[in-house]
Amino acid sequence: METNINMNNNEIENINLSTAGHQAANKIYVDNNTNNKADLTITTTQIFQSRVQVPDFNQSSHSGLDVANINYINNKFLNKNTGGVMQNPITFQSSLSNNKKQINNFGTPQFNSSATNKQYVDSEISKISIDLPNFIKKDGSVSMVSDLNMGNNFIENVKTPLKNNDGANKTYVDKMVEKSHLSGSHKKMHSNTF
Repeated sequence: METNINMNNNEIENINLSTAGHQAANKIYVDNNTNNKADLTITTTQIFQSRVQVPDFNQSSHSGLDVANINYINNKFLNKNTGGVMQNPITFQSSLSNNKKQINNFGTPQFNSSATNKQYVDSEISKISIDLPNFIKKDGSVSMVSDLNMGNNFIENVKTPLKNNDGANKTYVDKMVEKSHLSGSHKKMHSNTF
């Protein structure tokens, strides 16, 4: 054909099933390929008979009304049944009161890196309290009953001694040694004078 054909409201019959994009399609081909397709022009609920594949969601070029695929959801949210790994710390809004800045329903910790609940912490502290007389308190109210082996480690931040039985820091000892040297040399000078 070198120009258009005006069918004048008549039919074209006996068209074979099309196999290429440039071929005319008969009614059977069109019906078979559209009956199972979603009609995007209607707003009523449509039931899909198979999977709907959605491309990766790109926040910069899509809106919050767009459909997101499983890849996006799994990368964005933690599955409440299988868990996952947090990519950033949890931060509470500063406007919340302290009693609302809580994470609840922790289970009993299984690993050293596991977060724990108050009940577990209180239970462990109560075990320490039972044997409390054998622990040194930070407030100094419990006295040592035996020698303390430092295992070749330092005792730091010792105050300048006031009583004869107080431990002495290095600064105090160095000053006293220097004084004794000066005093000894002074006595030696006096003895040489006579």
